[in-house]
Formats: sequence, structure tokens, C-alpha cells
Amino acid sequence: MSEFSPLHGRLEEVSLPRVLHHMSRESIDGALRVDADDGGVTIHVMDKHIRGVSVHPGVASIDEWLEEKEVLGGEELERARELMSADSIPFGRAMMNLEFWDPEVFWEWETSYQLYHLYRCFDCDKGTYGVTTGTDTAPAWVSLDLSLHSALVEGIRRMRNAAVIRRELAGVRALFVYKKRPPTDLGLKPHEQHILDLLIRESNVEKVIKDSFLPPPHIRRVLFMLLAAERVSTRPPDEKTSHQRPEVPTNQGSFNSFEDALKYYNLKYEMVFRVLSKEIGPIALSILQKAITGVGDNLPACLRRARLRAGGGLEEEPVLKSLWYQDFERTIGEFLRGLEEILYAQIYAVKRHLGVEVEQQILKWLNRNGK
Repeated sequence: MSEFSPLHGRLEEVSLPRVLHHMSRESIDGALRVDADDGGVTIHVMDKHIRGVSVHPGVASIDEWLEEKEVLGGEELERARELMSADSIPFGRAMMNLEFWDPEVFWEWETSYQLYHLYRCFDCDKGTYGVTTGTDTAPAWVSLDLSLHSALVEGIRRMRNAAVIRRELAGVRALFVYKKRPPTDLGLKPHEQHILDLLIRESNVEKVIKDSFLPPPHIRRVLFMLLAAERVSTRPPDEKTSHQRPEVPTNQGSFNSFEDALKYYNLKYEMVFRVLSKEIGPIALSILQKAITGVGDNLPACLRRARLRAGGGLEEEPVLKSLWYQDFERTIGEFLRGLEEILYAQIYAVKRHLGVEVEQQILKWLNRNGK
């Protein structure tokens, strides 16, 4: 499996809303290129705002889009196209030169055109995405000033691809409403408030779907929107740390992301695997996986189904995907405790199979390498 990266990948695996949410949470500036089967866009992000949307060649141009919407047609459209060709100018400029549009009307239609193609890509389930980081990547054209938070809410509201939404909610059994007041007002619509009210009384997702009179596809879309907007979480707000978990000596501040923490601990898991496999062969992987399963009830949700890859480290992609909508500062402590518990379980497995001396040697190596 290729290394998981939130900054490039396939839309079959990660939806556009998820990528935009990650860019907002991690304050990533740059140009997000989306190459979808039905036409792509580049979304320019700076300071947690979308500054512009560039529509790729091959996608219907603004004059074709307006003609399809039956906003423009006849002599007006023909004359604008003739001027575009003769003077090599954009369609909007031609419309203003002919005094069919004033600047305000032009800005409104160009903005609508950009937003249409932005939100269209929320439903895309085939293609690729990639982020080129940097500031002020937007061209000198009609600019937007749309917060990523608002774009996520409105884009998910417009989604109609139920398969993408089901995939995003796969494995989500319960959702919990944040007790603190949200930083921004979503302006919930009545049917959305209805779903939020149900979640306040009942966190079980299937129960909410059963209790609501709305059709399941509409309910799931609202649940996805509330999750992306951080009005709800997959974690109970008062979830306590298990008393059985050891304290984590690692400084939480030494990690800048969940990915950094997982890579750090995977180096340790791989070392434990090498020691065990050298003595007992390929069965070592099965023994260490069983050790993880044995402490599953004490692990945070993102690690309960963790699987080991061939070299002994955890498969990164499933773990990191489950953390997309988790606040880093709020969750990193629990995540590190889970990683640490896995490490202790594996060390104990080595002790049972190879004895105390090998266990002590592993502990020395770990301490030497900054455990």
C-alpha cells in the first residue's frame, strides 16, 4: 500500500470535502488541483479562505454555462462571442464592452460560475487531487472571499452523490454534539436542526436514522455536514482515559500532526518485530497482531482495528483516515496513549515468548532511541 498523504490522492478514496476540511484544520495555504472525470478545477486557498476557483480547459466555459442555463442566447450571446474572438478578450470583458453587463453583474455571474464548479466537485468520486503549497496562488481575476468552513457547509448541502456520503460515514456508529458553543454560526435550516436535536438525545447514528421522518440519504448528508463543520464529533465529549493505560513519557508538543506521531511509533513497532521475527520467524507478525487485539478495548476508536503491515508497523492509511475530523490538540494525548499501549502489549508478547532478558534488551534500545 502506498504511503498515505492528505495532500495528494484519489477521489475514490478521499472526498473533496475531507481534503478541504484538512486544509482548514491544518491551516494549509496553496492551490488544490482536482482532476475529476467530468472536468477539473484548481481551488486557491489562503488563510482558511477560498480566494478563487480556476476552471480547467475542457470544462464548459462561462458563456456555454450561461447558454445551457438559458440565461443568455440569441444576438446578445453571438455578438459577445464575436468580440471575444476579434479582440482576444474574456467573455465577461466582451459583455461589459458591449454594455450588456455592468461590472456588478459580471462579478455576480463569474462568482456563481466559480462556485458552481467548486460545489460540483464535492460529488466527484473518480479522479485525483493534489495540493501545491504556497501563499497567494490565485490569479488576478474575480476573487472570492469564502471561508472554508462556509464552503464545506454549503457544498455538502448541495451534495447528491449518496455513495460518497456513505463512504465518508462508514464506520461511524455514534456522533456526539459538542457542548461548547460553536465558533461560527452555521445558520442551520429547520430539517438540519431536527437532526441535531435528535443527536442531542441519542448519539447512535442508526437510531437517529430510524427515529427521523426524513429519508436516510437526507439524514446522512446532514450528519456529514455537521461532522465536517465540527458541530459533532465521533468521540464522547467526556471520554475518560482508561486507568489501565500507561503514562506517555513522550512530550506531546514534539509532534505537529497525527502522521508524525504514527511514524515515530511505527519505527518502534518495526524494531520489536525484527527482534521477535529473528528468533521465531514469520509467525512473529501474527503474535504481535494478537497482542494489539488483546488490548483493543483500551484503545481509542481510531486504533481498535489497527493492522500490522509486513514490516511490523501499523498500516497508516486506515488510522489517519479515521482522524480526519478530530481536533489535533484535543485528541493527540489520547492517540499517543493508545500508541504507547500497543507498544507495551508488544513488548509483553516478546517477554512471554523470548523471556525477560530479551524484553530488557528491547527496553534499553527503546530508551536509547528516545522513548
